[in-house]
Order: sequence, then C-alpha cells, then structure tokens
Amino acid sequence: MTSPNLTVCIVILTTLLSPAFAQDTVVWHGGISEEERALAPDSGTRLVFFVRAGNFLSDIAVNITNSAGQEVVNVTTNGPWLYINLPSGTYDVRARRRNGDLQSLKIEIDQEADQEFAFMFPDG
Repeated sequence: MTSPNLTVCIVILTTLLSPAFAQDTVVWHGGISEEERALAPDSGTRLVFFVRAGNFLSDIAVNITNSAGQEVVNVTTNGPWLYINLPSGTYDVRARRRNGDLQSLKIEIDQEADQEFAFMFPDG
C-alpha cells in the first residue's frame, strides 16, 4: 500500500522531471525599474514587451512551444523583459496581455548568439 505522502512526492517529481521542466528554460523576468534591469543577465535570448507608444508592459502571459508542439515555457512576466534558455531551434511564442491582446511570433533561437525578440502591442 502506498502512503498519500509518497504519492504526492511521486507526482511532484514526475512533474519536475517532465521534458518541459527538465532544464531551467526561464532564466529571468522583470525589468520594471532601473534597479531590476541591473539584475538582468548580460547575455542570452531576451523577449521584450511594450506598446506602440513605447511604454514597457509587464504581466504578460507567455507560452512557448517547440517545433514538435511541446510546451517548453509557460510563465507570466513580472516585467517587460523575459530571458529564456532554450536549445537552438524554431519556437512558437504566444504573448497575451491581461486585456486579451495577443501577439504570436515564430522565432529561431541560436544558443550561441545574444538575441532579442520584440512584441509590440496596440496602445491602451
């Protein structure tokens, strides 16, 4: 007979070791203030979220899937910058504001390069 605590531990370990969570894909997100931006990584792949007028956005729900359709990132940002660590390849990124505005972009990640992908939303 399995104890309830052992079952919970198995479920948690299975979730943490699943392919979508097997590596640290979300390196850092934030950047609302100058102090926060100073904490951002110096290099890597960065996604940036802003409105047409230029104001940065936070609280963006980001979903990234790989070329096989597997979800590899699912996070809501704490600021306008999201640094990710993914193997080189093609990914579909969906970024959604709280008001429902959606931006989708197919990106090609080169793990050897510093890259930035911009998501510009309508003002409002």
